[in-house]
Amino acid sequence: MVYFPKWKVALVLVVCLLGVAYSLPNFLPKSLTESLPGGLPSQQVNLGLDLQGGSHLLLKVDTDDLTRGKSGREKAEIRDDAVARSLEVVRRRLNETGVVEPLIVRQGDEGIVVQLPGVTDPERIKTLLGRTAKLSFHLLAEPGTPARRLPASEGDRVYPLKPLPLLDGGNLEDARLGFEPRTGQPVVNFQLDNEGARKFAEITTHHVGDPFAVVLDGKVITAPVIRSPITAGRGQISGGFDAREAGDLALLLRAGALPAPLEVVEQRTVGPDLGGDQIRMGVATGLIGAALVLAFMVLAYRRWGLIANTALVINLGLVIGLLASLGATLTLPGIAGLILSVGMAVDAN
Repeated sequence: MVYFPKWKVALVLVVCLLGVAYSLPNFLPKSLTESLPGGLPSQQVNLGLDLQGGSHLLLKVDTDDLTRGKSGREKAEIRDDAVARSLEVVRRRLNETGVVEPLIVRQGDEGIVVQLPGVTDPERIKTLLGRTAKLSFHLLAEPGTPARRLPASEGDRVYPLKPLPLLDGGNLEDARLGFEPRTGQPVVNFQLDNEGARKFAEITTHHVGDPFAVVLDGKVITAPVIRSPITAGRGQISGGFDAREAGDLALLLRAGALPAPLEVVEQRTVGPDLGGDQIRMGVATGLIGAALVLAFMVLAYRRWGLIANTALVINLGLVIGLLASLGATLTLPGIAGLILSVGMAVDAN
């Protein structure tokens, strides 16, 4: 008689129970999984673009300004660096929006492909990705001195600013949506890193009473007067935002600025390769096929077939549970792989 140590038996049972717990939500309605108690697994396997449809965007990184006057190898290095940094910023921005399992890959020299499963109206995503989000802080130029004239984000006013910024978004550590206590107006509360806080304290100490402009993408959002030194490294950006605009601005500032503008070259709304009826038919066919395999194993091998069937069900449960717990995306090739694993598991057993 084969003997297994108790700890091995216990380990196998625990793994099997975890597999069942993590795979079970995939067979329940989404409304039911959302109402499960907090301690229970509720994550379902994400469906890829080919199964649930979504949006496909092709972006181009406009590096013309960065590479102007450069040639040959230096130009290629600058372009490659800009595209690589843009990829990371795009990834951070999409992660902040809560899009599940976006696919972000480079295409060619200056292209970035973004696939968004389940997103059929990507207008907000396009707006977020299309903004460079370059933040800087400037003092206003005195009359008769060199100035960089920038328009206000709202209205016709033009501000004469000192050409060089005293601080930029690279020193930003965090940015969150907030509300002005007195007026209830949505604002963006930001926190600077140690270096930025030190610079900010010096600027606000030496320029009390001077206007201090906040510039985003070449437009002045606000230009408040410095009332007192700000030494804690925290500040507030207000500009007549509504809550969504302030939230989006905070998101952009957290994710960081793009090194170069992004242009949407192509946009497609992608339908699932398999329609809803075909997907349901495929699931039903798979279940019928699995049932026939299970029945054949029992009829052909009796008790041993029952043991093999148990192992097969556990194997599938573990695979689905692992996919769900890792937040993996299931695509058409993935379904084919699951079907193949059934045959391999039966053969092995």
